[in-house]
Amino acid sequence: MKEWDKDICSDLSSSSFLLSDMLNNALDLSKLEEGKIEFDTQFESIIKTINMIISLQKRNAESKGLKLLSTYSCFLPPLIKFDKGRITQV
Repeated sequence: MKEWDKDICSDLSSSSFLLSDMLNNALDLSKLEEGKIEFDTQFESIIKTINMIISLQKRNAESKGLKLLSTYSCFLPPLIKFDKGRITQV
């Protein structure tokens, strides 16, 4: 399998995960309005999460003549406790 094909498969897999998460969160809207929303926080690498989001959005941005870049603080800890599903929605 060519590298480009592997990238496409990886992007499709990540996109399907994010779409599923978005649908679940849309269903949670009523919970949010009632103040009953729950967060699924786990220790994760925020850098890996940001890189995944950029990878997923890169082709879309480039097709519009945009370039996505990210920078990180050298003081950023390797793992942070956050809700990955909610962060990827932003």
